[in-house]
Amino acid sequence: MRNNLRSAARRIIRDSALVGKDESVLIIHGAHNRNFASLLAEEAIRVGALPFLWSFDDSLVSDFPEKPSESVAGILRKADVVIWLSQYTAVDDLSEDVQEKVFSFWNSMYGLLQDEKVPTLLVNLPPPAWLEEDGIKPNEYLLEFISAVDVDYVWMREVEIPAGGLHRARGKLRLRKARCPARRSRVGVSWR
Repeated sequence: MRNNLRSAARRIIRDSALVGKDESVLIIHGAHNRNFASLLAEEAIRVGALPFLWSFDDSLVSDFPEKPSESVAGILRKADVVIWLSQYTAVDDLSEDVQEKVFSFWNSMYGLLQDEKVPTLLVNLPPPAWLEEDGIKPNEYLLEFISAVDVDYVWMREVEIPAGGLHRARGKLRLRKARCPARRSRVGVSWR
């Protein structure tokens, strides 16, 4: 599984986020996806970029600012690319007033990224407990995520396969029309 995750991290860094040499990459992640964030950082280093990891563990929060400080905002502004993994793990365990502050803070962060036009890649990797609550097996979700991300777009362009890709229908491979899978699927990566 780790090799598959490493391959997915490579695809995200090289093909989805298009991280280049000498770029700074801010990777925001929750406690539950710390290992995958580390794989993303390793792949960023391999392409010559400088990764920064921002780990958010909501199980440690007792109080929280509603808006980012100017120094935090400065870090966001300096990033060439932001890869934002699902950051909530135990937010449901927080009191309502702290939850509101946490949500307000991250909404402000997202708004700042939008205002500053920092390229931001959103990656949906929820915690295993949330998946299980929805009747989804975490390992199956992870395998589905890996297959959704691990696409060789360079090869597809070389053989002129549209972004929708190939799919199996009635025992034959057929071309699928391009569409935005991130909006139609619970798995995947989307630009905002």
